[in-house]
Amino acid sequence: MAYEQAGAAQKVHIDHLMKPGETNDKNPHHFVLIQVDGDRLYLEVFGTGPAEYKPYQGQSRIELSDRAS
Repeated sequence: MAYEQAGAAQKVHIDHLMKPGETNDKNPHHFVLIQVDGDRLYLEVFGTGPAEYKPYQGQSRIELSDRAS
């Protein structure tokens, strides 16, 4: 939480959108594509195994936003 403390004046806050699983089945090997479109930031997860990997509440892609704006 040192990152949040250092950014307190800027109202920095960390949200954990997902918690890594304790087993390989719950945390499969994957990679993340980061897309920046102007002031928008997207993360898309791609699993490398046979099963789909959708860690963000059943989705593989999310948009991150700056709540302060």
